[in-house]
Amino acid sequence: MAGEVWRIGRVKISRVVEIEATGGMSRIIPDAHRERLQEIDWLFPHFVNEEGRMRGSIHAL
Repeated sequence: MAGEVWRIGRVKISRVVEIEATGGMSRIIPDAHRERLQEIDWLFPHFVNEEGRMRGSIHAL
C-alpha cells in the first residue's frame, strides 16, 4: 500500500506511512484470531497475511 496517491480535483493526497506491523493485534481486537479471520475473505491479502496474521499501519494523509 506504500506510495498510494488519491486525486480530488486538482488536489493530490499522498499516504505517509509512519508504522507498519504484522501481528500483535490481539490487544486491539481480541477476537481477531486466525480461525475467525480466515472466515472473512476480503481481508486477504491486504489486511491479513498468508499465516493468518493481521497487518496494521499507522499513517497520515
